[in-house]
Amino acid sequence: MIARRQATKTCEDCGGTFKGGAYARFCPDCRPLRRQSKRRKYKLTEPIKRLLRERYDSRVRGRVQELAAEIDWPDWAVKKAASKLGLAHPWPKDRRKWTADEVAFLDRWAGLRGVDWLARKLGRGKTSVTLKLRRLRISRRAADGYSQTLAAECFGVDVHTLGAWIARGLLRLRESDGRIDGEEILRFVREHRSTYRLDKVDQEWFLGLLLDGDAAAVRNPLVSHTLPEESRNTPGATLKARMIACLESCGPLRPGQISQHLVVRRANVSGMLSRYRDIFEPLGGGLWQLRDVPHSARFSAGLMRRARLAVDRHGGKSALVAADLEIPVADAKKLIAEILGNTA
Repeated sequence: MIARRQATKTCEDCGGTFKGGAYARFCPDCRPLRRQSKRRKYKLTEPIKRLLRERYDSRVRGRVQELAAEIDWPDWAVKKAASKLGLAHPWPKDRRKWTADEVAFLDRWAGLRGVDWLARKLGRGKTSVTLKLRRLRISRRAADGYSQTLAAECFGVDVHTLGAWIARGLLRLRESDGRIDGEEILRFVREHRSTYRLDKVDQEWFLGLLLDGDAAAVRNPLVSHTLPEESRNTPGATLKARMIACLESCGPLRPGQISQHLVVRRANVSGMLSRYRDIFEPLGGGLWQLRDVPHSARFSAGLMRRARLAVDRHGGKSALVAADLEIPVADAKKLIAEILGNTA
């Protein structure tokens, strides 16, 4: 190993002496400080203020990026500076509020029709409709008919096998959205009995399809006719609450059956079952049942905090509490009774 020659040198920052190599400029104490990155500050100078006042307009697509590139600032710094100068456009005062009829329209048609159709019927933008559906916790997933993946799961086959059936003309897709009608599934079951295997199909789904085999019974295959309305796409109903209502009405079920009832992914159902072992109890054969839990266990911790504030605000009036939390009045009454009982 070759030893480097060191000489006595003077630090350029503090002026102290230290031992260093030929290219050393700073002492060991000052060297780490020099390596620290200094946060850049974006100061509003007069030329930048004048430029923003003349050209800033958030309604013009790409204008923020154009100004940011011109003054060598990030986009967020340009927006923050414009907000300080009062150039940002606030929400319009005539902004439309969502009415009860519009919310009922979303609850009726979400999942059956696309967001484009909903926005056109309501006279609103796609972003407005999408955000409202998310706040109401209404699923946008289509529930009319079968997707190819869902049909393959019902028949217990791979999706490529189902694709081969479609290619041979045994199953026909809808031209509008590429889904499979319930009536088409029923026709396939009756006319091509040797194509699928009875030991592979989902038994509960298959029996329900044959016993209730008219068009009305198979039009929405993912929601059981025995499932209560509050466990479906109800505003304010979390997945945990819907799973509790499903198990209450249908008894012990497997994760795949719960996912079909609630129109959610099976992985999400399995995750909720394993996470809330104090609510859901495993049985033999892959079945799960509901433990004896209070009504408040159906809701998230955030909604329970809102519920306590609503009870304090409205004095236990169930209609007002239900309106605040966007939940059914029956659920609000049970929550109020539990909250007031625990307080007492």
